[in-house]
Amino acid sequence: MVHGVGHQDAAEQQAWKERWEQAFSASARQAGCSRAFQFQYADYDAVFQQYPLDAWTIARGLAALAAGALTPQDDKGLLDGLDQMGSVLRWTAGMTLQWVENADLRAALAATLRQQFDAFQPDLVCAHSLGSMACYELFRRMVAGGEAAALNGRGLLTFGSQLANPAVRQALGGRLEPLYDADGQGISQWFQLYNPLDRVFTWPLPWQDARSHVLTQSFTDPPLNHDGAVYLAQSRLSGEALPQLLPLAAPAPRSVQALLPAAARTRRRALLVGINAYPKPEMRLNGCVNDVYLMSSVLQECGFAADDIRVLSDERATRDALLERLDWLADGVGPGDERVFFYSGHGAELPHYGADGQPDRSDETLVPVDFDWQPEHAFTDKEFYRYYSQLPYDANFVAIFDCCYAGGMTRGGRTVRGIDPPDDVRHRMLRWEPRHQMWVPRDFAEQAAQAGRAFLPDRAAPADAIQLRRHGLGEAKALWTDSEPAFKAATAAYGHAGPYVPLLLFAAGQAELASEYNHGAAAYGAFTFTLAKRLRAAAQPLSFAALIAEVRQELQALGYQQTPTLSGHPDKMAALVPAQRWKQPG
Repeated sequence: MVHGVGHQDAAEQQAWKERWEQAFSASARQAGCSRAFQFQYADYDAVFQQYPLDAWTIARGLAALAAGALTPQDDKGLLDGLDQMGSVLRWTAGMTLQWVENADLRAALAATLRQQFDAFQPDLVCAHSLGSMACYELFRRMVAGGEAAALNGRGLLTFGSQLANPAVRQALGGRLEPLYDADGQGISQWFQLYNPLDRVFTWPLPWQDARSHVLTQSFTDPPLNHDGAVYLAQSRLSGEALPQLLPLAAPAPRSVQALLPAAARTRRRALLVGINAYPKPEMRLNGCVNDVYLMSSVLQECGFAADDIRVLSDERATRDALLERLDWLADGVGPGDERVFFYSGHGAELPHYGADGQPDRSDETLVPVDFDWQPEHAFTDKEFYRYYSQLPYDANFVAIFDCCYAGGMTRGGRTVRGIDPPDDVRHRMLRWEPRHQMWVPRDFAEQAAQAGRAFLPDRAAPADAIQLRRHGLGEAKALWTDSEPAFKAATAAYGHAGPYVPLLLFAAGQAELASEYNHGAAAYGAFTFTLAKRLRAAAQPLSFAALIAEVRQELQALGYQQTPTLSGHPDKMAALVPAQRWKQPG
């Protein structure tokens, strides 16, 4: 048993240990296991005592963890009311940030747990809250270091876990991996109990497979809904997890067994979104739904089945509907599979607030039909990276955005796909320049540099560079660490290459406007229409980089002041566009 937060006296520790044992034993009996258990508790409080907490560390921890909340939260002014927060919440936030920021602490904690693991040789490890992070750290290092066989035959149960929170994933190289190696050596079964009502910054694992499972069960246990004993008393633990984790438990019901194998794979899927009919007349566009039909026809010519293409348009294209369809798009992606996300509509920039209540960066956002400049109706990369960051590296995920983020409605008589913010939002993005007596864009990069953070130009930076000034769609910036040496050390230690990043096709550069084009009486996005035309006109296979170069050249020749751009791994950009029309009959 690995606890989450210590700092308790002997009587308090004895009380929660008894509650855990009673809850676990009762759940085991319900699962059909009547054996007596030998419980051993990890002891690591002494490690954290060497790294005392202060109020500033706790506040930063609260801000970092809350920023990655699955449900939108107003994280402005987190420093206010800190004294009113529960001690468990404060200690967990502070200790988690210490664990994230201090590699020496993580190493010392892993070494301490390894000694206890080797001495006790458990059949099952149950880890709560911070303890789940420490156990993952230890076990993943063992797998990446060639010691996976030492974990064979053992189970892992995590509950109330912050492991998958983006702030935690930064310390792990931006990605979580299974706890077994390519040969199948390692943890036999890993179950995570996830309570969506848990208030202590918990996240579900971002993937599932035949040996890694998320069991979601909501419960309340005020004030935080985070108590370990309550987790251990949940029905899905006894009904689904323990029958797989306890060797002497009764066999699981057929319905449960059916949940465990990996879902059947669909090799190709596409989600196409087009929005013309925004609620405000001045926001309405003309060619976005036409873009969707055009892109669907091109994809079907490239080998996508009509049944594997889904569409959202106009009033149905709400933020919630978009998230639901993306769940379908990203489900069951395996090596070599193809996924396409296409969006045609407005884009915008949304100011993001830091823990001090001040804007600290801008976030690119798509503009769903119910967008109102509030985070709960926006679609930024905070939502998007949930669907792509854990994909297999050899999956092919392409995201195409025919929109822009520079604002404006028309340019030179052409309709453009970006919107101007209301005056109060615009003010957050500007500052007064006394020398020129004019309003100028607020320089978040300059502010961050004064705080000791450095930046590289957006989209010109290498994939492992961190840019906090602007969070663009598809860049997974929230998962990258701000230290390149730390990132390289983490990826080496945990045996991966960082978060997956899709191949991104943009209609325009970051300071440019994406225009519409009238093809006779029919309107299209200039970028989408030209992209489809150049792809269909190609007599032989061409790479994504060559395709975008041709589109850029044609738009510039026609006088469009937009520069289509391509972003992603160099190998993906150089790869050939997979098109059925070029395949020669066998």
